[in-house]
Amino acid sequence: MKKAQIPGAGYHYPCAENQYSDRLLGNFATAFAAVKHFIVFSRTLEKSDRPDTTIVHGDPAMEIGRLKTESGGDLHISGVDVPSQLMRHGLVDEFRIVVAPIVAGAGPRLMEGLALPEGQRLNLFESKTFRSGCAYLRYKKR
Repeated sequence: MKKAQIPGAGYHYPCAENQYSDRLLGNFATAFAAVKHFIVFSRTLEKSDRPDTTIVHGDPAMEIGRLKTESGGDLHISGVDVPSQLMRHGLVDEFRIVVAPIVAGAGPRLMEGLALPEGQRLNLFESKTFRSGCAYLRYKKR
């Protein structure tokens, strides 16, 4: 069975490799460009300029639940709205979070307004700190 994971990502990165000189952004762009297939959940988007992209207008929880039963690699999910919906349905097995040393003060928050089962415990599986002050945290459900 596939694991559903939540890392951070964004579409423009496949092009970023050629646009940015920053080595770290280039490395991320290379890894992002290596993704074989993207599934985009949208209420309005009809098509994507990126090859190997499927646009889903339906329920993210139903689609991810279906994909988790198929054989193959892990599912990586980013954003705030879709991951929150998947957490509500118990479909997230692992959390990969990068904490940036910036206080935004406003904007959407992961897990905001969720009625999650009380006491859902996570195990810290991996962590890494960077010179930038960012911290990478990888948690798995207990």
